[in-house]
Amino acid sequence: MRWPWLLAALASLAACAAPPQAAEPEPSGAPAAAPASLHPQPNPPGLTDADLHGRWRIVSLNARAPAGLAEDSPGERTPYLAFSPLGYGGNTGCNSFGGYGVHDGARYYASGAGQTAMGCGDLTAQEETIIGILTASPRMLLSADGRLTLTAARGTMVVVRDRSAAPFPPPPDWGERAILAGTVWRLAGVDGAWLHEPGRRTLAFEADRWSLSSECGATGGAWRQRGDRIEARPDPVATRACRAEAAAIDDRLIALLAARARFVTGPNGEILIGGGGHWATGERPRPILADEAPLLAGNWRIAAIDGAEPAPASEPRIAFGPTGFSGSTGCNSMQGNHIAHARRLFAAPPVMTQMGCGGALAAQERRIASLLAAAPRIALAGEEGIALVDENGSLLLRREGAAPWAPVGRLWAGEALEAELTMLDGAPLQEHYSQPGTRLRLTAQRFDIYTGCGRLGGIWRRQGVAPPPAAIEFLTDPEPPPEGACAGALVARLPVFSRMLNGPARLLVGASGELIVAGEHHWLVGRVLPPSTRRRR
Repeated sequence: MRWPWLLAALASLAACAAPPQAAEPEPSGAPAAAPASLHPQPNPPGLTDADLHGRWRIVSLNARAPAGLAEDSPGERTPYLAFSPLGYGGNTGCNSFGGYGVHDGARYYASGAGQTAMGCGDLTAQEETIIGILTASPRMLLSADGRLTLTAARGTMVVVRDRSAAPFPPPPDWGERAILAGTVWRLAGVDGAWLHEPGRRTLAFEADRWSLSSECGATGGAWRQRGDRIEARPDPVATRACRAEAAAIDDRLIALLAARARFVTGPNGEILIGGGGHWATGERPRPILADEAPLLAGNWRIAAIDGAEPAPASEPRIAFGPTGFSGSTGCNSMQGNHIAHARRLFAAPPVMTQMGCGGALAAQERRIASLLAAAPRIALAGEEGIALVDENGSLLLRREGAAPWAPVGRLWAGEALEAELTMLDGAPLQEHYSQPGTRLRLTAQRFDIYTGCGRLGGIWRRQGVAPPPAAIEFLTDPEPPPEGACAGALVARLPVFSRMLNGPARLLVGASGELIVAGEHHWLVGRVLPPSTRRRR
C-alpha cells in the first residue's frame, strides 16, 4: 500500500517511556514582548534540517538487516522513514505509521506514532523496535558516507537516503505551525513518561510571560516566540513544598523551556516541545466558544506595532465594543464587526475613510488593517495591556478608559438566512469575477454551502446548554466530497470548509447585513442576502 494520508487522524500524544540521555541545553534567547515571524529559524550547528528532511531506507536495525520485501514487487514494502519540517512517517515492513515531531541539534523529538493496524506476525518485534527508537528522542549522527544513525534506549537504526526515481509519496506534514501567545496547554508527558495525573500540570503563554502551574505552585518568566522556537528566561525558583517527584518534573520542564526548544502543534490541538535533551507533550482544552469580548472591551492606545513605536504624532487607537470596533490608524478612521472567542479576534477587513497617507503612515495603516483581518491571538501584556498577535508580529494595546462608539451586531439566533460568502480565512473566495460565487444557506436545522465544486451540507445544533445566542456545532452529512469541474483553489478550499463545518462556531450578523462565521481555527466573511435575491433550491 502507498502512503496512508488518513493516518493524521490516528496520531496520538503517546510517547515511549524510555528516558533519553541528558544533553547540554542551549543558551536561552533574550525575551521580547512580541513574538516574531513564524517562519522557521536556523538550527544550531550540527545536523541541519536540509540534511534530515526527505525519505530514508532502513538498512540496519540493531546491527541486522531488517526484514521486508522489495518495494518494486506489487503489494510489497521496504522499511523506510520520512521526515518533513512538521512530522515524520514511514513503513515498518508491515504497517505504515507517522506523527508530528521536531528536530533540534542532534536529536529528534516525536509524538507517539499513529499507524495502520495490519497484523504483522514475525515482523511485530521489528515494528516495535523501529517505532520505539524513533519516539524515544534518538540521537542522530550523519556519517561522511551519507548514513544516518539513530540511537536510543531501544537500540540503533541506520538509514540511507532513498534517491529512487519512483513516485514515492512526499514526506508527511502532520503538524502545524502555531502562535503560542494566548494559549494554555495541559501537559500529558515529560521525557517520554506519562504524568500520573495529566491535566493538573498546565503551561500557559501570554504576550511576554510564560507560566507553569503544578502541585508545586506556579513559576514562570519572560519569553518570546522565534519561528518554531521558544526563547524563554525562567524566573528564579523559590523553595517548593511538594513531592520530590513533582519538583523533578517541573525542573525538567523549566530546563526544556530554557533550552531554546522547538515546538510543533498537531491537527487536533496537541503540542510537542523538544530541546536540550528534554521533551514534553500536551493538548489544549477544547473550549466552549464563550464570548470573550469583555476581555477587549474599552478604549485602547496602540503603543507598539511589531515591537516598534507608531509613527511620530500619529496616535493610533482602537476601541472594542461587544460586537464591533472603531478607531484610527493614525491617518484614517476605521470600523468593523468582530467575534472574539478561544482567545482569538475574528474580524472582517475594516472599513476606512479614504484620506491619502504617505510614507510611514501608509505602512502603519496597512499593517494595522492586515493584522486585524488575520484572526490574531489575544494575549495579556501586563496588568493593563493586550497584545493582538499574528504570524508576523503584534499590536501592543494599552487601556485608556471606556469604549466610545463601535458598530453593533447580533449573534445569530437560529433564524433562516442566506448569505453570499466573500472571504475564507482572510482571503477572497473569488479571485476573478468569472469564478463561481459561494453561498451559505441556514435553516432551522440545516446548513448548506454551495460552491463551484458542488454542495457541502449537514445539520447544526446548539453547543452546550446556554440559551441563544450561543455557540453552535456543525456536523456535515456522511457523504463523499463534492464532484464536478473543480480545479485549483476551489479544490484546495474543500478540506478547509470540511474542517470548519465539523465543529463549534459562532455567527455574527452586522447592522447592514455583514456576516462573520468563526470556528476555532477558520472563519468566513460575507453578506446576508435580502429575501428577494435568495435562490430557490
